[in-house]
Amino acid sequence: PVAWTPSLRLAVSGSSRIDQGIQFPFVYNPLPGGGVDSSRFNASRRNMQFAFETPIKLWDFQWQNSFSVTEQFRDYPEQREIVGVRDTSLRSIRVFARTFETNVDWTTSFNLPRFFQGTWNVSPSINVQNVDQGGLFVRTERSGGRWVSQSKRLSYALTASPTLYAMLPGLGPIARLRHSINPSISYSYSPTASVSDEYLAAIGRSRVGYLGALMQNRVSLNLATNLEAKLRAPVDSEPDQGRKIKLLSVNFSPLSWDFARADSTGNGFTERTFAISARTDLLPGLDFRTSYDLFQGDPLSDTATFSPYRTETGITFSMNGKSAVFGFIARLFGRAADLSDSASIRPAQAAAQQNLARQTRQMNAAGGGAMRGMQMSLPESGQGWNLSLQYNAARQRAPRGNGVIIEADPATLCEAFRAQGIAAYERCFLNAQTSPPTGLGTGQSAIGAPFVRQPPVQGVNANMSFGITRNWSAQWSTQYDVERARFASQQIGLQRQLHDWNAIFSFSQTPSGNFAFNFFIALKAQPDLKFNYDRQTFRSSNF
Repeated sequence: PVAWTPSLRLAVSGSSRIDQGIQFPFVYNPLPGGGVDSSRFNASRRNMQFAFETPIKLWDFQWQNSFSVTEQFRDYPEQREIVGVRDTSLRSIRVFARTFETNVDWTTSFNLPRFFQGTWNVSPSINVQNVDQGGLFVRTERSGGRWVSQSKRLSYALTASPTLYAMLPGLGPIARLRHSINPSISYSYSPTASVSDEYLAAIGRSRVGYLGALMQNRVSLNLATNLEAKLRAPVDSEPDQGRKIKLLSVNFSPLSWDFARADSTGNGFTERTFAISARTDLLPGLDFRTSYDLFQGDPLSDTATFSPYRTETGITFSMNGKSAVFGFIARLFGRAADLSDSASIRPAQAAAQQNLARQTRQMNAAGGGAMRGMQMSLPESGQGWNLSLQYNAARQRAPRGNGVIIEADPATLCEAFRAQGIAAYERCFLNAQTSPPTGLGTGQSAIGAPFVRQPPVQGVNANMSFGITRNWSAQWSTQYDVERARFASQQIGLQRQLHDWNAIFSFSQTPSGNFAFNFFIALKAQPDLKFNYDRQTFRSSNF
């Protein structure tokens, strides 16, 4: 009756020698004889995340407990706009030698026994939550490294998650259809609370127009819908043996409406982003997703404007000769199809995407030594063909106001390298694309910080593998930059299955003209007995 399942997580990541996306990239020192000497700032950053969860279940009661520590440390100078907590007319600009933010938090909640199980699935809960979205204790450069704290308040919630469905008649090879809707509707209430001026000053917020401490009178909706088909059984005497196929599955991220916020600002939406995803088993590798930024500005301030803006779109498509779509078409024409291995496209798709990502990293380093000793991983011969296509597009909402903007466009940052030749320019361009700037995905790392504006990204990745003969297999991977209308990379590989050996031939090329050729042969029973040959070069012609 009693279950305790603790978990512990620790993640530390960092970057050093950052040379892009920095507001003050150089250090200037006066010379004894006059003049100024400049040197590039050795910038670095570090992120740390620690979490300890101790959920306890006692019969139908659940007590959730979690402790977390997060830290962001940026060792480079950056500007901050300091706004008065109670008077927004008091504004000043400060440049800090380094910026940081450390959050220590504790959250707890009680999930009470459910009722109406099997129908409405109603679940009440009581949460002890922070008033602001930040941690319970926080310290930043604005607080001078001192710890400041906020308060907590109780939140009472009631959630219902029924399953609504309807059975529809079938057509052709489909025996029947089942359409289900899985809504999750919740109501929560939290009383009015308060946040100290010291805490607001530490995170860069102003009390004027601050909405975080308002009473919460909120309704949330999370929705998922599925359309499933049951195929006719191969044997009429066993109708329950027919396969089930998910024709369409659509998921929507949660949306919340706060009546108290609507009375105060005229708009009650609280989520900053909204996302939609869809997939189908007819094409097991077809996935669609899109995301929207709902607000222009900070949603915790009454100055934010509700204005949905699409920020990301992604489509992934994978298929092989045993995909369900081919079997569906065959059944329409009265032909039998073997789809027993159609589910294998999932691991094949994941392996192809991981392989493509690894190859991309290799190709970016084709002009250096990182490529040495590495070879393509091709599928076994005789496994048929696999095709994987991936389209990604991302763009950034334009900032509002007259704040500092840091341009992160690789073409602009690397323009100075054109005079040194195409190799230097393309090397800088690739580094600018693969090295993230100092700001977050939204372009702003902290309130009052410079806005990092990134150019729109739109590209297509393709990966195809197929068997040429019984013992020969091939793979082709490419990346196409839609924004710049050019191929970003190419990689071709051949694999030969010998009696006791495996041989792999691969060729890769980057946009700059850098390329690498690799030949690898290894004994199947003893992979350590191998021979590896590679040659790398880069184009040195100038513009």
